Amino acid sequence: MNNVNHPKLMSSQKSVSYFIGDYSKNDPILKTIPNYYQISYPNMLIDDVRMGIIKASTLNNSFKAFIEHSDPKIEKLVAHALSSDRYYEQDLSKSIYSFFGECAANIMGFGQANYEIVYLSDSNYENISNFQLKYIPPKTMVWKKDRLFQYIPLELSRALNKPQYIELSSENILIFKPPKYLENILENIMVQLAYLSKPPTVLEFIFQKDIPYDVNEHIRTEKLGVAEAGKIIGWNARFSFQEYVTEYYDLYRFLKFEKFKIDLRNKILKTLNEGISCAGKKMGFSAQLNIEGLPSLEDVETMKKHLKSGSKPFNEIVKAF
Repeated sequence: MNNVNHPKLMSSQKSVSYFIGDYSKNDPILKTIPNYYQISYPNMLIDDVRMGIIKASTLNNSFKAFIEHSDPKIEKLVAHALSSDRYYEQDLSKSIYSFFGECAANIMGFGQANYEIVYLSDSNYENISNFQLKYIPPKTMVWKKDRLFQYIPLELSRALNKPQYIELSSENILIFKPPKYLENILENIMVQLAYLSKPPTVLEFIFQKDIPYDVNEHIRTEKLGVAEAGKIIGWNARFSFQEYVTEYYDLYRFLKFEKFKIDLRNKILKTLNEGISCAGKKMGFSAQLNIEGLPSLEDVETMKKHLKSGSKPFNEIVKAF
């Protein structure tokens, strides 16, 4: 199969890329996948993580991604591997920024993000010249005994003349997951936030005067529910419940959310380096991706101490991130 970016090269890709929304309406499996991107609070959380995993303000300032002790050609190779199909990115830092944002968003929205390591080679599949990470639609991979498959909808399988379950090479699959402490509860957070996103059904109360209803109390209860749902990661829902908590607690949660994003970024980096190492073994290079110039877990702990002791103004603690 020819690759669109490299017409003379052959691709090892086995997975099929498609947009779930194009098929979920009529597909019995895909329509069961929650679309948190279309629900207010979950989408807000996803977007905050996507934009905050590596902040855009650091791109031309402190942030730098690099391959230690590597040939510049390897950096370009990795940059291209992480680039979207829509463009060819040669700047490693920009490529990392885009990839981490996409990966983090899908982990939040679907519990994990899956990619296939795809190799580009000559017509004999012998001389590998390039590799890419191809995104696999969420919730479409399934294990059957010891074999890994990807599900594709009937309409697409017919169009491509492929079976609905395509076997994948598990050694070429990268699975990005949230930090360990969130693996079993992230879905619960999203479910709770989705429930709290439902608009209040107050019309029935308006016409039943004997039933007391206080809209302000309803809003307060909803905001406190959002606060409780995001408590474990410290998400403050863009200060939406700020009037119901102390400034100290609000800043404490801010630091907790920063810690969560750093934990998630470190987990993504670890898995990504495993994928780069896997590709390097096949292609004959050794590379380890490094990131500099971003807040660390040590920075969070330092600011927590300042918060507790009162040795720094609140606004300076926020500016540190």
